[in-house]
Amino acid sequence: EMGFPEALYHRIATETPSGLESSNNMNEESEEVVDEEEDDQNTTSSPTTIFYNIYIPPNDPEGIARAYDIVEDQMKQIGDPNESTYTSSHANEISIHYITIGEPFNEKFMDDLCDLHQFASCHHISHHATGYEMLTQQVILDYCNEDGGNIDGDLRVVSYIHNKGSLHSADFQSRVRRRLTGSALSPQCIEQLHIDSQESCNVCGANFKSVWGPTLWGNMWSAKCSYVKKLVSPFDLEALNREAVDSKPAEMTMNLFGDKHDANEAALGVGRFAAEQFVSTHPSLIPCSFIHPAPAGVDAFWAVDPPGPFDSHVITGLIPNLDEMNVESNYLKEWYFLPGVLWRYHVLYNELPPLDSWIWRHYPDGERWKGAIEEMGFPEALYHRIATETS
Repeated sequence: EMGFPEALYHRIATETPSGLESSNNMNEESEEVVDEEEDDQNTTSSPTTIFYNIYIPPNDPEGIARAYDIVEDQMKQIGDPNESTYTSSHANEISIHYITIGEPFNEKFMDDLCDLHQFASCHHISHHATGYEMLTQQVILDYCNEDGGNIDGDLRVVSYIHNKGSLHSADFQSRVRRRLTGSALSPQCIEQLHIDSQESCNVCGANFKSVWGPTLWGNMWSAKCSYVKKLVSPFDLEALNREAVDSKPAEMTMNLFGDKHDANEAALGVGRFAAEQFVSTHPSLIPCSFIHPAPAGVDAFWAVDPPGPFDSHVITGLIPNLDEMNVESNYLKEWYFLPGVLWRYHVLYNELPPLDSWIWRHYPDGERWKGAIEEMGFPEALYHRIATETS
């Protein structure tokens, strides 16, 4: 009747006591998260449903206090009418589902904040002694797949935030966290994502970057469920990335970050970095983001086509070899440019971006890649161009 895995998601959602429980069976303390009445509300009228990953450093009194302070500040930012987020003026329509990791969490603390800011509801999905953000992202994936896989008719929007800064005390962490949270839950993002069009953006947040591949660096975002349900499980992402690296053509290079271990772990989605890549891995991604810092008199918000030169969208904090950015042969064989991006799409999803995608306009040599693929298919076009256009 439904196909697979649609039947699996449907039966878990409708015939088990906790339909939002993580499909990797890692939840330790779960409860029923969204009842039938609330699910109807989210499908039709709720501006977004927020999924909140909360890390409490275990056995660290100072870190525990800092984590609770961050949660209090973030709940204020997304729920206080004096704040500038979209959700702050629609709190009574918003449900928050949160997962906690590390030190056991005081649920009454969150219940009190939820009441203070008059959110529609707050649900503690589960607690885990250890784990990464993939735990919460898997719950988002399961939530979006609850309706059995209907993609085109799914108008729900989901938002993902985390309590960045709980491990390290620094003023810049607070500034970055508030910018990431405010962007993901901004009026621009939420309103753009409610445009019922396949040409409008489907993922929105701060810090869009093109290299190591499309990503929202900082990992707070809002997205259309119709897009999210296309994604692979975040728990499968590291293994699939490794498969893509191991199977890439021998001539393909990985020079942009050289032998910098931390940079390559982040770029390849190793360990916790799989969560950084999760939402931006599908070839149908259409981003919206903000220019930061925005020039005077310029609207910081943009949609679909990243503004400015390609090299302005590189994650410079990972110290790339910027000289490699202008080596034309890299446009034919460098893992961190379009050849590698296309190869990952091919391995992860066996799909490429549609012909009208922003990808072809944005990445160096994109139009030539699109033409070659239209003529030869993929990966044949990749092998052909490497063999005939590089020394």
